[in-house]
Amino acid sequence: MYPLRALPSCVEIEKAVIGALIFDSSMVAEVATVIDRDDFWKREHRHLFALLVQMVASPGVVDDVTVPMRTLGAVSLYGTPGQVASLVSERAIPQSLMGYALQIRKASRARAMIAVLDEVSEASRAVNADLDLLTDGVMHRLGELASVTSTDTPELAGDLVDEQLEHMRDLVETGAAPRVRTGILTIDRLLGGGLSIEAPLYVLAARPGAGKSALALNIADHVAANVGPVGFISMEMGPRMVAQRLVTARASVPLPAVIEPLQLAAREWDRLDDARSSSPLLFNFSDRHMAAIRRTCLRWQIRHGKLRLLVIDHLLQFPMRSGSEISELGENTRVARELAFELGCPLLLLHQAGRRTDENEPRMSDLYGSSKIEHHADAVLFLYEQESDRTVVAVKAAKNRTGPVGRVAFVRFDGAKQRFKDTSDMKAAK
Repeated sequence: MYPLRALPSCVEIEKAVIGALIFDSSMVAEVATVIDRDDFWKREHRHLFALLVQMVASPGVVDDVTVPMRTLGAVSLYGTPGQVASLVSERAIPQSLMGYALQIRKASRARAMIAVLDEVSEASRAVNADLDLLTDGVMHRLGELASVTSTDTPELAGDLVDEQLEHMRDLVETGAAPRVRTGILTIDRLLGGGLSIEAPLYVLAARPGAGKSALALNIADHVAANVGPVGFISMEMGPRMVAQRLVTARASVPLPAVIEPLQLAAREWDRLDDARSSSPLLFNFSDRHMAAIRRTCLRWQIRHGKLRLLVIDHLLQFPMRSGSEISELGENTRVARELAFELGCPLLLLHQAGRRTDENEPRMSDLYGSSKIEHHADAVLFLYEQESDRTVVAVKAAKNRTGPVGRVAFVRFDGAKQRFKDTSDMKAAK
């Protein structure tokens, strides 16, 4: 057994903050940007802080007379009026107030983290505990905690504009591209210039067998060869299937001949050396949880440098953690977007669309779990075949935060060689 230890708290500092706010209520709004009522350890202090926020938001005087008067008849919540009034004598000086507030927040955050880790510690003792699932859960909980305890304060519009203009100048001076080119010009034009780093989550949806994995592999291979390291989380295809498709696409040798090499002609054997490459295209075939994927990506960045693109194939392969598959899809999409921002690169997340996309131009409702996914995705792309020409596939931008919406790009797809090539065709969706 572990020895019992007191949870982090700072009751005297809480008294100093509450006393200072009773004495000078003009500071309540600023302190409330750092802490809220639940950050206080002592129950009476939680209720007093909530009362101060309420009183400041209403007309009337807030001081060391009116606040104790408001607590009359509620000793169990606030303490006696005399105890409330006495807090003023223990108040913090104005110069120390925000520093004290941060200390209260820090103690509250530590208690919340301890609670999460205690839950995980208890659950991990079970004989049949799913450790990957537990790790995913704790990362999710701690991630939520980090977002809730953010100390960011509102920024002035003028400062934001100045920062953006400086960012634009830096891009021009350094020649750095805010987008990653896919290697397929018509798709880059559809997206507004390529995959955006600043709105990084792209959902690519298609029916099974339509070629979405092949398209993602083409894009990943191009970026790795021409831009920098690319991570590819392959839950759909195993190592042999990926290798076969890479050889096919790079050497321009038909896939059936790569799978059954007895069919290879002599000239095709000569082209196989073209499939060799030292480009940093990195694969993982085992991760099934976002926490594990995050660890893998951070390890890749340490060993190979900053990732320029991450591909996850695909969303429906994540295991269920709760009873609602739609909620799980939305949650995994949200966490994927957070990961893209953390890595500082676009993330191409593959997903499944309904079969009606074979027959009609797809709509957002054809995306399985569309409402949850659409909310978090920066762009939603549909890949679908053309009835008039099976060698041409269409890519429709159903949502695009950084480019045109509703346009359709056409690309040629050689299924035998797993290669996508440009056409010059693009049109607005109906």
